[in-house]
Amino acid sequence: MHSIRVRITAITIIAILTSILAVFVASILIIRSETDQNSVGMMNLIDEDTQKSLEKYFESIEQSVEIAANIAVEDLDSVLLVECGAVRTGQDEAVQTAEQSAALDDYLGDYCDKIQEFFSGVADYTQGVTAYYYCISPEISQNEHGFYYRKVGKTGFIEQPPLDARHLAPSDSLHATWYDVAARRGRPSWIGPYISVSDQGDWICSYIVPIYKSGMLIGLMGMDIPCDTLVEQVSGIPVYDSGYVCLLDQEGHVIYHPDLSLGSDLNELGLSIQPDMLKKENSGDELIRYKADGEDRQMSFSTLSNGMKLVCIAPAAEINAPWIRLIRAILMITIIVIIFYVILIFLVMRVITSPLKQLTDASQRLADADYDVDLSYHGNNE
Repeated sequence: MHSIRVRITAITIIAILTSILAVFVASILIIRSETDQNSVGMMNLIDEDTQKSLEKYFESIEQSVEIAANIAVEDLDSVLLVECGAVRTGQDEAVQTAEQSAALDDYLGDYCDKIQEFFSGVADYTQGVTAYYYCISPEISQNEHGFYYRKVGKTGFIEQPPLDARHLAPSDSLHATWYDVAARRGRPSWIGPYISVSDQGDWICSYIVPIYKSGMLIGLMGMDIPCDTLVEQVSGIPVYDSGYVCLLDQEGHVIYHPDLSLGSDLNELGLSIQPDMLKKENSGDELIRYKADGEDRQMSFSTLSNGMKLVCIAPAAEINAPWIRLIRAILMITIIVIIFYVILIFLVMRVITSPLKQLTDASQRLADADYDVDLSYHGNNE
């Protein structure tokens, strides 16, 4: 009887354990996969919402500069520029005379005054702008440099000495002057972050539009916005418990990251990801996991229209915490169920094998010629 009871009990327990283990493993795989997909979707959604907010802000800056730039191009007198020797046609490489140079400077002075008057009205109604300017190319004029207006304290825009492209100090983060970078690109673009030429030395980003006439670069028009304004828009965005959103420029320099200073290189974190990963337009539905500072993290990213990168980062432990808690709860319930059924099986097996034990004892007594045997079992089964 002992052997039958042990065998039936063992087989039953093994069947229960096998079923529960299969369900448990399948649950882990399904829950983990769903959690990974949901985390990617949630982080992409945070990226998209933040991107929309920043894009709206950037578009307002771009539209303001481009409106002023269009006026600046239309107001240029191409005939006078040719007569003054600023714009050369054909193979004419004649040296500009003193009279031509003086006439050009007088014209550019009046021209810049008109443009500044219009540009000031645009800047006053553009949120977050700290400076606006028109920097005349030194190849056009050595004496007239345009205009430069900057906010000082809580006052409005105050006139500053014009920016002379010949005397601008190179920026360490740009490896050149902002003028050289913008002129080299030859198209409207965002520059930065870099340290402002102002006395405060603030970190700024600039939207700059080159002004061309008859194929010649006349100068650069632009507006500056403080990086602090961009930091305010991304620093407070919650991503799980301790995750964050960081902002990078086109070259991978940090505009905002909680662990890195502004202008530093993201490579300083030693991310264990492929170098070309961030060169993609966005992370899409791809699950990107990497290790930094001994911690597993998850990343998603997107690219703004101006080339800046929005990167959403969260610790993998926080992402996995819900499904780990769920699995622990399932495991605890499973253990309780197993203990309950093991006890139940032992009791049931005892009830089932008790009549068999009575029958075995009776058979033994009959074999010993004891015929006074009474079987008290009255069940109607086997």
